[in-house]
Amino acid sequence: LLVFAVTHIQIPRSIMNNENRIILLFDLDCFYAQCEIVRLKLPADVPLALFQWNSALAVSYPARDRYKIKRGDGWDEVGKKSKNLCWRIHLNVLGGGGSGGCENEGEHSMGENAIDATKKDDTNDNDHNNNTDPIEVMYNEIYRNGNDDPEHIQKLQQTENHRRRLSTEGKACLKRYRVASQRIFQVTLQSLQRRISNEKKAFILERASIDEFYLDITEYCATDTATAVTATAPSSLEAQQQQNIPPTNTKVIGESSCSTTPASILNNESNAPFQRACQMAQWIRQDIYDELGFTMSAGISNNKMLAKLAASYGKPNGQAVILPQYAQSLLKQTKLRKVRHFGGKLGKRIATVYRQHAQQHAQQDGTKEYEDITMGDITALPLPALQKGLSSASTARFVFDACRGIETEPVKETMGALVKSITAFKSFQATTEPDVIRKWIEVMANEIASRVESDSKQNRRYPRTCTLHYGMGREKVTMKSIRLQFPPKHSKHKSADLMQQSMKCLAQIKLPIRRVGLAASNFDSADAPEGHVAIDRFFSKQQTNDGGDGGQERNGEIKSHMLKPKSPGKKRPHRAIIANPNKNEEDSNHSSSYYQSTNHPSNNDLVLAQRLQAKFDRENYILSTSAKYQHKQKIRKIDSFFGKK
Repeated sequence: LLVFAVTHIQIPRSIMNNENRIILLFDLDCFYAQCEIVRLKLPADVPLALFQWNSALAVSYPARDRYKIKRGDGWDEVGKKSKNLCWRIHLNVLGGGGSGGCENEGEHSMGENAIDATKKDDTNDNDHNNNTDPIEVMYNEIYRNGNDDPEHIQKLQQTENHRRRLSTEGKACLKRYRVASQRIFQVTLQSLQRRISNEKKAFILERASIDEFYLDITEYCATDTATAVTATAPSSLEAQQQQNIPPTNTKVIGESSCSTTPASILNNESNAPFQRACQMAQWIRQDIYDELGFTMSAGISNNKMLAKLAASYGKPNGQAVILPQYAQSLLKQTKLRKVRHFGGKLGKRIATVYRQHAQQHAQQDGTKEYEDITMGDITALPLPALQKGLSSASTARFVFDACRGIETEPVKETMGALVKSITAFKSFQATTEPDVIRKWIEVMANEIASRVESDSKQNRRYPRTCTLHYGMGREKVTMKSIRLQFPPKHSKHKSADLMQQSMKCLAQIKLPIRRVGLAASNFDSADAPEGHVAIDRFFSKQQTNDGGDGGQERNGEIKSHMLKPKSPGKKRPHRAIIANPNKNEEDSNHSSSYYQSTNHPSNNDLVLAQRLQAKFDRENYILSTSAKYQHKQKIRKIDSFFGKK
């Protein structure tokens, strides 16, 4: 085998353009199943299927290869295929006994947090072990509890293997997988920060899903020095790591999926950035395995689409690179359904357009099924045919370029980003029995209250609303929703309050109910006073880059940066105006006095301009929302609006 050795060369910056970005895609191998293997301290090659009720949710590679088990197989079917040799583990289940936590996972429950590993909880909560990162604490509780006690591990394995669960027992809990995902992203970020200074945005990290993330290291690979590949004698893994030289398990995909190109091609100066990216991918994968025991695959190329395709060739526990010069020839032989964005409805629409075009031109492959159509087949479609068939010029252009290996979607920064809602849902047999519905509402309310509490401690925010979702009907389900008020922060009975509000709403429903859910949303800062009005929220959004507090009122004054001119090109927020477009004269006067309370008389003209802008926004809102009515109704509304002035 070849081993990476380190030399330094000058990379021509001219090659680091939009068409030659350096994008990496990391994909955890059979993530849910792997979580159970790590948690139960099982060998990496054990065949395991993770179930949700009577359906296999995730299947490890050994179970696929040895027993031909696939996702969606039933409980008994998996046992029959493997003669009960495949481990069958069920998702953790939340029961209806009033506990908000998950079984065997402690009393804590993490919300969906940011992947920024530098973010620490600054509360004095004893649960966090003297300000130790709460995600790390939770991960250790779930995955390392009893690690040194073989008897405990053996008992845990015997208890959970082949233990079948029924949907009537409770609600499936995904907590252990969210925690593992958060911890993996933390370690990834730490690995990057050890090797790359991000002061100049040398890397961009985007969390794509619970088990995938993209990494853009174009700037890092465009630095003046980069690592090249040379052939040396094999050495030990320890020696390689001491020299910062990773093992060579990178596949360089050639002109077809069945061929690989010698790794020596990365010696070329034009390919040096990709060689450096391969080295970075190996470092990150090794750090994740050494720290947490998880394996993942990586794909390296010049855009998201090709990076994800490359990762499929690196599975399992490997990595592959698709160089731009081989992209078009490789895509010609790649199935349409295997390419990012083309595996669902869009792909089937494209296949229909292809068949119609082929039939019109009397081509023999006009009867090709969707599963057999390749990207090369779609390349034969002219752009006008795509535009006509897809009824969208932008979508047609995207498909036209993608078939030729061109994609410009950027990697979006998600470090520090938080989810907009915390949700919990449960489906069950349709019923009109209040006791059954109450049981599941209680489970939902307990879980939401617990997760919101942990999310509030971690991210210092709190939801204002909670939406109740419910599905009615026995055969055809009709989903409806009702917005509730989330209990106040100081309440000691949040779950009971949510359950009471929900049951009061559902008591009026006469049709059978078969699905319920709660979703906490509209988060405010945990430091914001309770009951603050919408106008305060509107002004608090006027933040600048000077690190101010967004114009919050302090001792009867408003911070001066509140009155700074807004930046060009930024749209003025409309939240308060849209929330209440029919503000009366008293409210308008109150807003005026709010502005006039400032002690900055030199800005009176600016204050007046802002007030006029607010009036214009209100008028513009009324005009835009009234466009759907008839002409006479529109005129009547406009006249009525100006009459009130």
